[in-house]
Amino acid sequence: MQVLIPAAGKGTRLRPHTYVTPKSLLPVAGKPLLHHIIDRIADLPISRLILIVGYLGDAIREDIQKAYSHLPLYFVEQPEQQGLGHSVWVARSHLDPDEPLLIILGDTIADVEWQQFAIADTSLLGVRSVDDPRRFGVVKLRDDGTIEYVIEKPEHPPSSLAIVGIYYITRPQRLLEALDTLIQQDTRTRGEYQLTDALQLMLERGETIRPLPVAEWYDCGNLPMWLATNQTLLDRVAPPPPLVSEDVQIRSPVWIDPSATLRNAVVGPYVTIGASSTITNSTIQNTIVGNNVRIEHSTLADSVIGDRSQVRNIHGSVNICADSTVTNTVEQNDHSSQ
Repeated sequence: MQVLIPAAGKGTRLRPHTYVTPKSLLPVAGKPLLHHIIDRIADLPISRLILIVGYLGDAIREDIQKAYSHLPLYFVEQPEQQGLGHSVWVARSHLDPDEPLLIILGDTIADVEWQQFAIADTSLLGVRSVDDPRRFGVVKLRDDGTIEYVIEKPEHPPSSLAIVGIYYITRPQRLLEALDTLIQQDTRTRGEYQLTDALQLMLERGETIRPLPVAEWYDCGNLPMWLATNQTLLDRVAPPPPLVSEDVQIRSPVWIDPSATLRNAVVGPYVTIGASSTITNSTIQNTIVGNNVRIEHSTLADSVIGDRSQVRNIHGSVNICADSTVTNTVEQNDHSSQ
């Protein structure tokens, strides 16, 4: 089985963090988003794992080659982001047209029975019922349960079943032919070459595609969704709280790197703290803290703090990217005079 993960996007809705870190490497519940995705499929019979990179692609290459050197890795550059269909098309020379292909979006964590793909005899499309399907690709089913047609972000959705970023194609040659048609005819939807449009061409040409219900689906599309995904995964996978000194209170669930230092602090619930970070005289909840961060005399909630940043004497929420400093100098002077 071939696996392809598009991870070339700029993640504009997660700025300022994605100015310096690719979206797929942002931390969630103790590890980068892309690691959660790869860990879920690592036991499948993968002949090649192809990652489509573009924006900050060198950082993705370096991280994944270090963490997953045991997997058959290939990296393909997408110089221009022209849609999901285009990201698959640029990888065509690396794909075996006769070997089943699993496509997983590089910014979405989903929970399915992954071993189903090892035995599937028809193409599958991950779907989940949502309240507002107009924001997604949507499927319409036939009476026999197969997919009749798919449409990208329809104004009047034919169903509530949204496509959630998992695509299993038993005969990739047919997908590549459909993508070639889109590119040659310059057929775009909302200005981009859509994978949904290629799937629709495959259906019109006789391909059988079945829906695959997705039990859970975590999309880190913006800051609230990023924090919500961190919460959900901590509920499910957080280790027991670490042993700390008497002046530290841990409110589970949390994920704290063993190299982090806590002094006179209240941490949790729903806090992730990265490597070599220091939390002193502070209370933190529902917050993602990167690596080598220093937080002092602060009360934080609903925050994300990038690597190597410093926060002092702040009470409320902060959202800062790597190598930033936020300080309330008035309170800092108050502390120093005490």
